[in-house]
Amino acid sequence: EDRAGHDRRYAIDATKIENELGWKADENFDTGIIKTIDWYLMLGIWNLKKRS
Repeated sequence: EDRAGHDRRYAIDATKIENELGWKADENFDTGIIKTIDWYLMLGIWNLKKRS
């Protein structure tokens, strides 16, 4: 049984922070995930386990 209060996902609506502070994310999910994957591949993170 999963622990009580364990959320499976978090959805964020940044409208309030955009309106009140003028902040807006530089990336959306689609571009952000592509950049994240590219970063991992560039650094060879997948091979860290082999080196340890």
